[in-house]
Amino acid sequence: MTTWITLSVIALVPMLLRLPKAFAPLRLKADDPGHFARPFGRFAVHSFTGIASDVNQRSDSYTSGSINSTPNLDGSGVQSVSGSISTKVVVTDQFFLADPEGNVESFQLTGFEAAVGAGHVVSVVWAIKSLRRSGPYFLVYDHTTQRAFFNDKVLTKTFTFPYPTVYVALLLLMILPIPVVLFFALLSERWQIPRFKKAGVQPLLSALGSRYSSFADHRPSTALPMTSPVSTAGITAELERIAAMRDAGVLSDAEFEAAKAKLLAP
Repeated sequence: MTTWITLSVIALVPMLLRLPKAFAPLRLKADDPGHFARPFGRFAVHSFTGIASDVNQRSDSYTSGSINSTPNLDGSGVQSVSGSISTKVVVTDQFFLADPEGNVESFQLTGFEAAVGAGHVVSVVWAIKSLRRSGPYFLVYDHTTQRAFFNDKVLTKTFTFPYPTVYVALLLLMILPIPVVLFFALLSERWQIPRFKKAGVQPLLSALGSRYSSFADHRPSTALPMTSPVSTAGITAELERIAAMRDAGVLSDAEFEAAKAKLLAP
């Protein structure tokens, strides 16, 4: 028993060493939203902002498990059925972003299910740890609708509960560390992540918001060429087109009304 307790305590050392981070709020620096505040200061924030196009979502289903049946000894039927099958659906957001300088980036993101519209100004944000060249995406921010979409799994595995699955499984098998593991997991899920999404990310969203105005002169033009008379059917089609642009966020309500008035002018 003593040996088991000793081994359990030793196995918990990596988790206990992160105790200060477990109680520290995850947040961006107010004066430098490109970096996380201590003790997460080794992570830098990178982002790309652009006008979204070719927006779509793809759903992939993954099935695992098996069903086994045991026939009756006389072969007259099935005696019992055991096993289980589970299905996991993974949603991938796909879109291109083009910034005012003409740079275009393609994004395929899982874990967000972001409601991004074509023509919207969107920022994609990721975190990179010191001495590394890349890092996971954790935020998609739609400036047009002012909605933020987070990948909670990335936030948890990167910042608040970054323990390998094998290590956590080992602790659970040892039974004694289970309360500690559950405490750290619940602290991350119930306190750190919700607090970050509500307050800790605000300096970053404010910094990203300042970029939105730079796209005003790069949105699609509302000009509608009227070099020749337009038929009733043509006017209807144009009205439908500009209405779709308004619904997608490409045109503001004022721009839509101005374009509509120009179409209907005698």
